Amino acid sequence: MIIKQIICTILLFVIIYLIIFLDKKLNNKCNCKKNVSIKIPVIFSLICFIIFKILENRIYSYINGLSVIKQDIITDMADF
Repeated sequence: MIIKQIICTILLFVIIYLIIFLDKKLNNKCNCKKNVSIKIPVIFSLICFIIFKILENRIYSYINGLSVIKQDIITDMADF
C-alpha cells in the first residue's frame, strides 16, 4: 500500500513539474536561460503526501460510507 502512495506522490511531482516547465516554455518573454526549479513541486508533493497520510483513515471511511449509502438507496428502490 505504501508503494502505491509513493508512486502517486512521484507521479504528482512529475505532473506539477511538467505544468511549471510547459508554462515557462510557452510564456517565455525574455531570452533568459534559467532552468525550472524543482523546489515547488517537491514541497507541494511532500505536503500532499503528509496530508494524505494524516487523513487517510477519514478519506477511506468517507469513500466506504458513500458506497454503503448508494447500496442502501438501490436496496430501497428495489424493495419499493
